[in-house]
Amino acid sequence: MYYIFAFRSRTGAMRFFEALNRERIVASLINTPKGIGIGCGLSVKVFDLSAGKRVISGGYGSFHGVYMAESSNNVVRYTRV
Repeated sequence: MYYIFAFRSRTGAMRFFEALNRERIVASLINTPKGIGIGCGLSVKVFDLSAGKRVISGGYGSFHGVYMAESSNNVVRYTRV
């Protein structure tokens, strides 16, 4: 299980990713999955939800929401958290 932090702007996604890296939180900058269907095309994949929420609380105007990704039978399902 992992979490997708979706943004409405590429700049917001990149700023959040850089902030996570500064905090030494493992994260990946990824294309927004079609199953989420929102945003600028870039999202941030995080395994530690509480750490991601702590960093996002610093304020990101283009932040859309957090989605939990769960895989079952090679199908990934996204649920807004």
